[in-house]
Amino acid sequence: MEHKVYIQDISKENIQNVIDNALDSSSLSFSGKKVLIKPNILGPFPSEKGVTTHPMVISAIVDGLIKRGAIIIVGDNPGSLYAKIEQIGKITGLGPASKGYLRSISDSEWIHLEKINENIPISKAVLDADIIINVPRFKTHGLTGITCAIKNMFGIIPGGKKAYLHTVAPNRKEFASLLVDVYKIRPPDFTIVDGTTAMEGVGPSHGNLRPLNKLIWGTDPIAIDSVVSQMMGIPPDLIDTTVLGHRAGLGEIDPKKIGVNGSFLIIPNFRFPSRIATLIPEKFSKFFNFGTLKPKLIRKKCIKCGNCKEVCPKEAIVLNPYPQIARDRCISCYSCIEHCPVGALTLPTVFEDIIKELRYRLFR
Repeated sequence: MEHKVYIQDISKENIQNVIDNALDSSSLSFSGKKVLIKPNILGPFPSEKGVTTHPMVISAIVDGLIKRGAIIIVGDNPGSLYAKIEQIGKITGLGPASKGYLRSISDSEWIHLEKINENIPISKAVLDADIIINVPRFKTHGLTGITCAIKNMFGIIPGGKKAYLHTVAPNRKEFASLLVDVYKIRPPDFTIVDGTTAMEGVGPSHGNLRPLNKLIWGTDPIAIDSVVSQMMGIPPDLIDTTVLGHRAGLGEIDPKKIGVNGSFLIIPNFRFPSRIATLIPEKFSKFFNFGTLKPKLIRKKCIKCGNCKEVCPKEAIVLNPYPQIARDRCISCYSCIEHCPVGALTLPTVFEDIIKELRYRLFR
């Protein structure tokens, strides 16, 4: 595997040329091959929110593959609340961008993961593809730190099973290990990171957007995630999926051993999600429950839709009529934050969460 990461500035005017250069650099033969383009389609978020892969990027990849004679599918498995890919395609703009190739890939086969002793469904389109192009978005993530090459492949699992797996791997490191194991089921052949914008703060769905206008690509997912975290100003050895993926032989984490070709930059004053859990030993945080922040409700934003309650894998949320979170049941998976359509759930500051935990312990 080549431990090289390519970075190039993009615009509406040059995006097709950049994508063509990226596809050519992969050394893959696309003619007559079944090629699955796997974007980030978290849910029905409009393109300007910067949550899902930008339509401009997917459109250029599709056009590039059409020219190269590929048999194309564009597909992902949004969260359990979002079953109709056609509707999501309209809202995100990915339907028109896919030029008729956007498909539901929920039809699945069951694969046994020995480490967690669970059978999990994997999209048949993933298992049947000759070539997979992974197209994540440049974003932070409240639980995993970043969502990029490794995390984006969690979407090969259809529907509600993703939420359930948070209960099987209830802490940060166990979940990162699970993500690496899922990635290994069918590693993509090529990764293209959509860096039209960079999401900082409380990603992956309600962070702040910073203009970036870059495309990042390569065949080594760990090198890509390493470079992305460095661009965010975070050492790659603080990202569990990157560390564990490197240990699993998926790629190179060491910046000194990664060849970066192009316009690398560290984004100034980039805001990362709170990582108190990385600073406190795991056994301490499990005992005292201070190591992982619990979601915080911004009541004035809440529309009482109940999405948070529906996606919570531990049934830790009740509506009364606003969401109330049982701190002793919450595993800090942040599924509720991801799927809130209006950003009414977010991460508190460390101080806010400690005060809330102390109140909970004193007055429950």
